[in-house]
Amino acid sequence: MTALVLGGATILGLFITLAAWLNGRSTKKVIKEVSQQTQELIKEESRLTREMTKELIGKISERIDATQELIVKISQQIEKIPEKTAYLLRDKGSA
Repeated sequence: MTALVLGGATILGLFITLAAWLNGRSTKKVIKEVSQQTQELIKEESRLTREMTKELIGKISERIDATQELIVKISQQIEKIPEKTAYLLRDKGSA
């Protein structure tokens, strides 16, 4: 009777060990696949981020150029203010 119990326990132990080993292999395979998919997603996200960053930098550069042009125009107008003021004061004095 004892031999039957020990034999049954041994068979059960072998079955559990085999099931655990197969489960471990399966889990390892799933983890490897998920890891690979995650790496691919990260690479794609990095590529998209680089493209968007380049695009935004280009737009910002355009805005900076436009702003610099406006600053030059405004500076030129500001330089003309004393001349215009003198002209207006001269006209006002002669009237």
